[in-house]
Amino acid sequence: MVQSTRWQQSGRLPDVNEPISYLNEALDLIHESDPRRLEVISSLAMALQNRHKWKAGGMQSEDLSHAISLHREALSLRCESDAEQWVLLINLGLGLRTQAMDYGTNDTQPSSTLDEAVSLLRESFAAAPPTKHSYCLTMLALTLQTQFSQTRNSDDLDEAISAKEEEDLKRAILLHHQVMKIPSQRHPNRSYIFNVLKPALRSTFAANRQLPILFKTEDTLIDEPPASADITELNELDQIDTVIPDCRRVLDSHLLDHASTLTSLGLALHERFTKQQENKYVEQDTISEAIEVLSEALKLRPSPHQNRHLSLKNLALAHHTLYKYAYNLAGMHDTLDYTVSDLREALTLVSTQSDRLACQDLLAVMLCTRFIHGRQPLDLDEAILLHRKTLAVRDAFHPDRCSSLNNLAIALKTRSEHMRQVCDLDEAIALHREALATCSQSHSDQRYELALALHSCFQQTHRLSDCDKAITFFKEALSLISAADTERSAVLTNFAKTLRTRYMVTYHLQDLDRSIALSRRALELTPEYDYTGIICINNLAVSLCLRAEETGRLDDLNEAISICQESLTGFGRVRDNPERCTVLEILTPWSPHIYIPGRKPSTRNSNIPGASSHTWDIAIPGAGLPPRYRYVWTESPQILGNVLVSRFLRVDEAGDHLKDAQLAQDYYQAIEETDRYPLSQRFPATRMLARISDAGDDGHGLALDAYRESIQLLPLLATIGLDLKSRQQALMLNTDGLAREAAACAIRHGRLDLAVEFLESGRTVFWSQALQLRMPVDQLAAVNIELANKLQDISKQLENGALRDVSRSGSGSGEQAVVFDTEAVNYRLLDVEWAELVEKIRELEGFDDFLKPKSFITLSAAAQHGTIVILNASSFRSECDAILLTSTQDPIHVPLKTLSYQTLEALARHMCTLTNSSLPTARSTRPYVIMGDSDSAFRKILSLLWKRIVQPVLQALGLNKSEKPPRLFWLPTGPFTSLPLHAAGIYGEETSENVGDFVISSYTPTLNALLQEATTSESFKLLAIMQPTVPGELPLKFTKDEVLQIANHIPTQSLTVYGVPEQPSHVQDILSDLTTANMVHFACHGVQNSLNPLESALLLEERLTVSQLMNLKMLNAPFAFLSACQTATGDRQLPDEAMHLAATLLFTGFRGAVGTLWSIYDQDGPIVADHFYRHLTASANSQYGTPSTEHTASALHFAVNRLRTDRKCSFTRWVSFIHIGFLMYPSSKKSRKIQTSITAHHMLGWLGQRAPEYDNNGVILYYSHLHANGMLHFDGTK
Repeated sequence: MVQSTRWQQSGRLPDVNEPISYLNEALDLIHESDPRRLEVISSLAMALQNRHKWKAGGMQSEDLSHAISLHREALSLRCESDAEQWVLLINLGLGLRTQAMDYGTNDTQPSSTLDEAVSLLRESFAAAPPTKHSYCLTMLALTLQTQFSQTRNSDDLDEAISAKEEEDLKRAILLHHQVMKIPSQRHPNRSYIFNVLKPALRSTFAANRQLPILFKTEDTLIDEPPASADITELNELDQIDTVIPDCRRVLDSHLLDHASTLTSLGLALHERFTKQQENKYVEQDTISEAIEVLSEALKLRPSPHQNRHLSLKNLALAHHTLYKYAYNLAGMHDTLDYTVSDLREALTLVSTQSDRLACQDLLAVMLCTRFIHGRQPLDLDEAILLHRKTLAVRDAFHPDRCSSLNNLAIALKTRSEHMRQVCDLDEAIALHREALATCSQSHSDQRYELALALHSCFQQTHRLSDCDKAITFFKEALSLISAADTERSAVLTNFAKTLRTRYMVTYHLQDLDRSIALSRRALELTPEYDYTGIICINNLAVSLCLRAEETGRLDDLNEAISICQESLTGFGRVRDNPERCTVLEILTPWSPHIYIPGRKPSTRNSNIPGASSHTWDIAIPGAGLPPRYRYVWTESPQILGNVLVSRFLRVDEAGDHLKDAQLAQDYYQAIEETDRYPLSQRFPATRMLARISDAGDDGHGLALDAYRESIQLLPLLATIGLDLKSRQQALMLNTDGLAREAAACAIRHGRLDLAVEFLESGRTVFWSQALQLRMPVDQLAAVNIELANKLQDISKQLENGALRDVSRSGSGSGEQAVVFDTEAVNYRLLDVEWAELVEKIRELEGFDDFLKPKSFITLSAAAQHGTIVILNASSFRSECDAILLTSTQDPIHVPLKTLSYQTLEALARHMCTLTNSSLPTARSTRPYVIMGDSDSAFRKILSLLWKRIVQPVLQALGLNKSEKPPRLFWLPTGPFTSLPLHAAGIYGEETSENVGDFVISSYTPTLNALLQEATTSESFKLLAIMQPTVPGELPLKFTKDEVLQIANHIPTQSLTVYGVPEQPSHVQDILSDLTTANMVHFACHGVQNSLNPLESALLLEERLTVSQLMNLKMLNAPFAFLSACQTATGDRQLPDEAMHLAATLLFTGFRGAVGTLWSIYDQDGPIVADHFYRHLTASANSQYGTPSTEHTASALHFAVNRLRTDRKCSFTRWVSFIHIGFLMYPSSKKSRKIQTSITAHHMLGWLGQRAPEYDNNGVILYYSHLHANGMLHFDGTK
């Protein structure tokens, strides 16, 4: 039994063979009347089924037949009233199902076999205890689906089916959806990796998920529209073939200008190659000779020859044609770079507007092509700008205006899909419609492009009307394309994709079935060795996978895997670098179908189909990539990896094959190691690689490397060259939770230092990117003042660009659009220049870590003014942990064993529901209406937080109740960010204890926020800003009292008040005054925008938004008091990005803030302000009348306690107030001693973890590390 268990974990054949031998021997020794015989028989049957599974089945499998016989014998030995009867029934039923699947449809046996299997599984469901109903239901659904697959022709899903077959399918789908709505549970008989991956990766349907609608009415069926009649044309190839010999004769005679004749010959050869592509017959020597001839002509026209620009344009066009045909061959990408360079030179030489427009158009097309293959956003922005400039010159009567409209629209659609900017798509659709109305002839191209744009628009806006219009235009385009046209396949492929997209809204299974049928038809029309076949295959595989998810059909999954593997085997070959591993190149998007002789692939990824060790022969394909296929990135490896994971997570006999998980891992790793893949594919593949490696990690730490690589990709997703909104949107693409998963993995490996580094670099990416532009460069200036000044200049320009308003409409004038796109190109160029400059700075001695994520030893210094509690929650393994950072010892790990991730999420949801239902949405003068006794609900939640989170932490720290409690910083992640940890406790009438009895709580979004030093100022200035009335909001009459309370404690000469008649609270006045203030107090309405957190705002005379505050650079403002609502409420979609007003103030230069988690009671504002400022001005370190801002946390602690005890108010009123950040002043001897003791304490631990890297000079290297990270400064003495 032990060996059988190990087989479940490892999949080793000896671990299943030996148990079978032992069990056979045991069966011979046990008498027929022995009650233990039943257990041995059942165990032997299961072991035989396992071996059958390991051998991948087969019609002649004796193991399965023997296992079924044993299951029948076991069932005959068990009485019907036995509680375990259901187990024997389900085992026999599943054995029969496996046998039927092995036989397939080629025998008469499967029908009766499956009927018996269904009957047994229904009996099992009826006899099973309620806790096992979900498992029995799953098995019954899968068997019914198999029964339907075996009795119906799966290749013809459109023909009418009998009522019985339809009923079987409906029943199978119903059961499948019931199963998919059940939360995943661990299966004791499944492998460890299966039980880890299944809860995290398996799709779970929502409770209200609609069932697929099987059949639509006849008038809505969608078939492939009839093709247009073939048009007989003159044989243009014959005409061109007569021109080429004439040109050769002229060249030999030397009678005419040699350069002109070479140009004519080159153009004729180029035209001949183009016609060959249309006829699916290509001679590659033709285009090679054309390039050679045109290159020779260019040499004869050196600068400043009057026709040199024409030669450059002709050569560029020929190179582009070759690139489209063989973009996946060695050196092709460099060819495109040379082409772009030639066209830029040509633009400087042209003298007429027509020549300029021709070169401009061609350059824009080249840049678009280079973007599609290289994913450099600068190329696409410049292409759009060039297309705009060309369109602006071509008026409504220009013959090429229609072409310009389409070119610009295509480029805008591409950018919209890349950047998710709906305004670009709206403009693209308008341009396509104008082109369609302008063109005098009916072209399929324009309808096809408009259909693509409408489909893209639907994917972003989810307007069903856009999808229906796209389908209409696809049908019109197909009706204008002949059956023999090579472009028909592309239109069918995208038509099929649109039908699949519509299914996800309408749930009409007919759409999905027709999508699959059209994909098959598109594949049939594709030449055998044409690379576009991969695009058709990918589309078909995705549709099959979706149908498998919707209906549970295993056949669809198997077919999707099979066709993807065949496509990679048939098309995947090496590229250009002999040093690169050839198997990796099987998975690159440029993998050609031209075999390179003499290359032998590595065995590194030997599981990948096609990675054989033979020597390849040359086999040149017959056709290149048609113009319609602009997107040539093959998603086959990622699709194949996803489908393999889906099959691995199935609960029937097809699932839990470790080979599937390993093979998926190989495909994801190949994508991760190919840096030319777009981030849209590389990031999710790398994250999946990390998860699978984590689930199957054997202790070697391979998962840690994958997680590190995933986190390093995050800044590339939200690059600093983007505007703020685009950066925020980029971080919403499946990034949440990555850092927490990585940290949990590091914690399991005992690497607490690495866990801290992962959390710091993988969270708050939005702020980290922005803060890089404000990095002080004092140390750099001391070494190289020129680089420092240049970096500051570029950073300032980039920051201004990030804060610019990009909310424009496609209906704006052409001139406005040109200005907008010119700005976008300039900021892209600055982004590239900034990155290159940073790399140059890192080459300087001592600056190799410049602007890189801080190491643990640097981050640990944040604990010098108080213990830091990092709370990590990972959904991947449902783990919750605390890491404690102190100034006197190494990091402490506190596993929160009584808290699962699911419980934590439930607490966060309950807290959100409670505050949303029982509280007003804004600061209010009306008493709170308590819904369903919210105090009891609060008391229960706070008690759970105390027992499961806070109490274990305080016990680990050895803290007791104190009259002068120490400072403690909470650094929550994930769902922890939605919980009031500072108020956790037992609030009973007889016994009471809470966090405030032990510590003074503050929050911090990052460790780095605690490392920033606040500036000092000789004078003191406090801005008190109130706004009692706002249109559309309730009046706040107590804000005036609040400001009066502040005035009671702050001298008149230090206080500036806004919101009074003589000085209204206009945003521009306040923004200009904020930069010189030391403290600021807002008493007003606040709103949190959940859809766009950057538009969260304080409501003054105008809205003071997050994006406006980000533009500030505070000179000496250490603290802000936000007496408004929801000022510390984060974004639930990005809980780790701290997208709220209080965090924004920390970014702008404030070192601390008081914020609110939800709306506050207007009457409480003056009370809290009075006690808060009373405590500050009474501080022993404060001068007369000047608040001691170092004690803001204790002041809030004191003020909220007075509110709670004096007023005996509800939890909803006092729990909302929180303190964020810390004020750390420089240049005190005490702080220097503390920092020295910290660094000395952590030195041994830091060196011990890196012992292999350091020798006896480790201490010197350690201090060099401190110096490089700005933690150690030398005063010039030895």
